Formats: sequence, C-alpha cells, structure tokens
Amino acid sequence: MDVRAVFGDPHWFYPQGVAEDFWFSVFIPTDTRDHSHFRRLRAVQGTSDAVVLAYRRGGASRSRCMSDSLERGRIERVECLEPDDDGNLDSKLDGVDAWLQSPLTWNGGRRRLMLYGADIDGILPSQKGVLSDGMAYLFLRDKPDFSPVGRAGAFFLQLG
Repeated sequence: MDVRAVFGDPHWFYPQGVAEDFWFSVFIPTDTRDHSHFRRLRAVQGTSDAVVLAYRRGGASRSRCMSDSLERGRIERVECLEPDDDGNLDSKLDGVDAWLQSPLTWNGGRRRLMLYGADIDGILPSQKGVLSDGMAYLFLRDKPDFSPVGRAGAFFLQLG
C-alpha cells in the first residue's frame, strides 16, 4: 500500500520547516488467498513485516514498474465534531488512542494514524479485505529519518 494515497501532506505530522516535500510509503505483505498476512502485521516485540519509508519527493518517478502499481485512493482530512475518546475506532490522525486489543508502543516514536480496514476497502475497491475489519496503527518518529537504513516508522494491525 502506497501511503501517499492515504496522506501526502507532511504538515499533518511535522511542522513546516522540520520536513518539507516528502512522502511516506508503507509496504505490507499481502496474501489474498488465505490472508496469512494478518499474522505478519501483528506487533511482535515492537516490529512487524510491514516496512515504513520516509523519502523526499522527486520530480519524476524513478520506478520502472509504475504501470504495474496498485490503484491509488484518496482520503480527505475532515474535522470531527464529536468528542474523541478511547472508544472511537474511526480512522483518525493523532487524537486519543483506541486499541482493539492490548495497547501498542513503539520505541522509535508515537502513534500518529489509526486506519480502519473498511475505510481502505472504500478507497481501494480492488483491494477489499487487505486489512480485514481490523485497525491498523502507524507509528512515526518525532523527526523523520530519510537515511537509507533508517526506520521511519512502524505499522501494526490488530483484529477485533
């Protein structure tokens, strides 16, 4: 899943001047036959098989396989007027943590995005069920790490 489809404005996560003109991508293993990838996205000792990258946006794509990439969806950021609490299991940026299972932590940073699986179904209709009806949690560093060996974040899935 290319997270540019989900969020492309770095100022949602970092103030202007900390990081300019960059993207996040989250790569998750998927197996649509038996859905074994759900297990690979669980948090085990602070890690999962998902890879989170932060990189500066280039002028043109350097990928030779762009024509083979998955469809791109779009999520728009809207203000919720209802109070936020630990029972609010909607997709959201920041806000109050709401866990489907035990609370998660990541030593590299904090939870910045909660993404409900059914919301992905709506924006990427040909990829229905990729996160089941679970909740995915994206953790990001307080300052982005653009180094080739750096770990920009962590991505975990909890199923209800």
